[in-house]
Amino acid sequence: MNNRKKILLGVFSNPVFINAMIRLTNSANDHDVRDRLHEIQAPTLVVSCEHDYITPAQEQTFIASKIPHASLVMIPDSGHASMYEKPMLFSSLVLGFVSTSKSDDVI
Repeated sequence: MNNRKKILLGVFSNPVFINAMIRLTNSANDHDVRDRLHEIQAPTLVVSCEHDYITPAQEQTFIASKIPHASLVMIPDSGHASMYEKPMLFSSLVLGFVSTSKSDDVI
């Protein structure tokens, strides 16, 4: 955990990273695609996390409900960065999903 803290403090104290995150956040403010989610035809795995305060579980549930045939999974006791917080579980979910999808559908 201390190693992770050192790495993240270095990233989040970098002005270039902070400016990039500000631009990314600002660009997302006016980009609402909720009314187009039904157009997604590719197999879709929506990964929700119990303690995700950036994209809460109810938002993930909404997203999954609007994408035809989407799969929704909940990672318990994890926040928005589940790929770092629970890397083995996250990787297993993604690999399992990809391995059961048609190869033509996987990018």
